[in-house]
Amino acid sequence: MKQNTMRWFNAGVFCIFFLLLLHAIEDPDIWYHMTIGRAVLEQGWIPAEEFYVFTRLGQPAEFHEWGFGLLYHLIQQATGLTGIILANALLGALIIFLLYRTACRRGLSVFASLAAATVAFWLMEFRFTLRPENFLYLALAATLYFTEKYRDSGDWRQLMAIPAIGLILAQAHPSVIMLGLVLAAYITEVIVRPKPDVKQAAQLTLTLMATLIISILNPYGIEQLILPIKFAMETHLLNSITEFLPALSTEFAYRFIIGIALGFFALMGIKKRFSLAEWLILVGFAFLAYQHGRNIALLGLALTLPLATAFDVVIKKRVYQATFAGLCLLLVAIDVLPRHRLSLDIDPWTAPVAGAEIVAQTAPTGNILNFYHLGNYLAWRLGDTHMILIDGRNFRSNAALTLHDTLLRASPGWENTLNRYGIVAVITPATLPYSGNFIPLAFALPNTPGWKLAGREPAGLVFIRNREATGQDCTSVREVWAQAEEELKANLSFYPDSHSSQHALNTVTNTLDAMNDTACETPNIAKP
Repeated sequence: MKQNTMRWFNAGVFCIFFLLLLHAIEDPDIWYHMTIGRAVLEQGWIPAEEFYVFTRLGQPAEFHEWGFGLLYHLIQQATGLTGIILANALLGALIIFLLYRTACRRGLSVFASLAAATVAFWLMEFRFTLRPENFLYLALAATLYFTEKYRDSGDWRQLMAIPAIGLILAQAHPSVIMLGLVLAAYITEVIVRPKPDVKQAAQLTLTLMATLIISILNPYGIEQLILPIKFAMETHLLNSITEFLPALSTEFAYRFIIGIALGFFALMGIKKRFSLAEWLILVGFAFLAYQHGRNIALLGLALTLPLATAFDVVIKKRVYQATFAGLCLLLVAIDVLPRHRLSLDIDPWTAPVAGAEIVAQTAPTGNILNFYHLGNYLAWRLGDTHMILIDGRNFRSNAALTLHDTLLRASPGWENTLNRYGIVAVITPATLPYSGNFIPLAFALPNTPGWKLAGREPAGLVFIRNREATGQDCTSVREVWAQAEEELKANLSFYPDSHSSQHALNTVTNTLDAMNDTACETPNIAKP
């Protein structure tokens, strides 16, 4: 392509991926990250203790992703929710664009590079949801880009950006060690050549050392560098968290299998240019993806260069390459777009937006009993006036998680416990995600004097403490069952093989059909 045409083509590539990533705020974790970022800005330092989870007030706390929260808090302050969505789309598009440009620098066809970048996007996009590790993906893509420029030019100055990248990453996410693994792969390639390049090996090694050392210049020091290693050793904890399950045990298993198959196909590309570094990175990241489903994104990132090479070798004619790249984009768009709600707003299933406003208007202060992930948004929206029971950070066994489970099961004495902790509002769904099991407390509250159902929305039910409420509210009982029905239908749309969800939906349907003005009693709900 001519230079001017190439510029327009590159701009078009960036815009395509940007548009594919424009969707509602779907990840609830962004809210607690921004809550922490707001506290950092207001206090001028990172809080050393828990400050908004009432069950853990004053306990030591570490906020290793504080920089991510601070950045997005500032973006939200300046541009609102729309700015957050645009920033996320820009970040994701930049990551894929860097991978595409790295392949182009190889001298590969722009269409082969685009096809490979599209595959990478397909493997990675489920993680482009306002999470701190997006900065890891950006740092890895940039490291590959600058290392490839160095390998082609031999100019050591191309490596100078990498330690700076590591320093920035260390403030947003504790994963700089991953950059070290990429650089170590390139060092290995240089050393094992028939004629080792001592100069390149030395320059790459110095870059690796500088990146790791400079990353320690963060509020948590060396702890930020070694945290991934420590976390990886907690196998019992990892096995209890969905996103850390093995790739083949997740809903994205098919993506992992296709990614591995494409990796074998990419072996055909070695006839044109074999890179040991690329294959070391690919094998390493494929192993990490096999261990934990969330790392499928790393597989996509590592697959780009060898796959682009293979496409360029196997598909000879440019017109066929262009057609193939266009087909890849079309298929990926068809697969990806239905998974997301196209909106410049908040996904109503992930944040109790209306519930937070109800609490703000009817209960000016007090503690909130919230379902696990709903606390993230509540902490952000009501942090100045209310405290929450739990948020998405508290996945380890602790007082917050224990009390959360005990109360939602409606264990004996739960009414007294609500009084003891000064709970003024309860916000919870009627059923559990994935399994679809009923949440007993949601069905008990409408029959409990002193509590009133004040509203419901996709994210959950909102109960407010009200002394005048006498219990046995028929309308509220029906609303709870209607909420359960909506939740279970949505759950089955994502997990159609969930037999427990289907069984629960059958129970709900039968109950709603049987209800009449005098049948208000809530049946006994099995405790999950």
